[in-house]
Amino acid sequence: MTLRDLIFQQPQYLLGGCVAWLIIAAWIVSLLHWMVMTEVDVLTGVFGIGLCLGLGYSIIQPPVPMLRPLSAAAIFLSGVMFPIIRAAFHRRELRDADVEGVLKGYEGLVFRPNNPTAQIRLAKHLYRLGVRGHAMALAEVALQNLPVQYFRDDHRMVEQWRTRPPRPEEFAPIPCAECQHPCPAGTAHCAACGSRFLLDRVRGRVLSSALGRRLLGAWISMVVALGGIPLATRLSGTLAVVVVVALVVAAVGALVLAFRPARETTA
Repeated sequence: MTLRDLIFQQPQYLLGGCVAWLIIAAWIVSLLHWMVMTEVDVLTGVFGIGLCLGLGYSIIQPPVPMLRPLSAAAIFLSGVMFPIIRAAFHRRELRDADVEGVLKGYEGLVFRPNNPTAQIRLAKHLYRLGVRGHAMALAEVALQNLPVQYFRDDHRMVEQWRTRPPRPEEFAPIPCAECQHPCPAGTAHCAACGSRFLLDRVRGRVLSSALGRRLLGAWISMVVALGGIPLATRLSGTLAVVVVVALVVAAVGALVLAFRPARETTA
């Protein structure tokens, strides 16, 4: 069938193919980005890109007719899962940026321990990371030395925090990771050893994108199950068994990698 015939006689197939390749292109670009940002290991990323290209080929020219509807179903489900997985990885990127912001805030306190601009910056990123009580206490201290006429945005930010104040237990002292000394809210350094206990606090939390990684593994397994295994069963004899076993191993391996214990960042 020529392109002209496809456009005028079966435009739905042309439209469906364009939508399918848009979804595939979005997946490939995102997988490359996640590999560069080390959100996804290279093996998983390359395997995922290969699956995307395989789905695209099977939509255009499937080796067997039964593969086209299966590929279409896999691409449709991929389109549904894509924004969910992307949002999970995006939350990880935002969290990493806030941890970096906490580090920058501490750097501003090196030569001026009571630097109010560094304190308010530290408070802003701590609040985003969920350490709300200590963030509020630090911000209240900082605002005393930040004139409202020059720092309206910072005053407005803290005023919004006051409308939904942290729970009383969020103001509880945090044990220092170095010496276990209880560090009260409103302080940035441990009074006993001088360590940056708030930075240790947010760094010690799990920073790996467990949800996004697990959803990605589930997507890879789904594509293999919908497309690869049915196609492999069309092969003859021993070859079919070998290919099916290899695909099952690949699908299970993707799930094992995705659901491995989350890595904690402490450095």
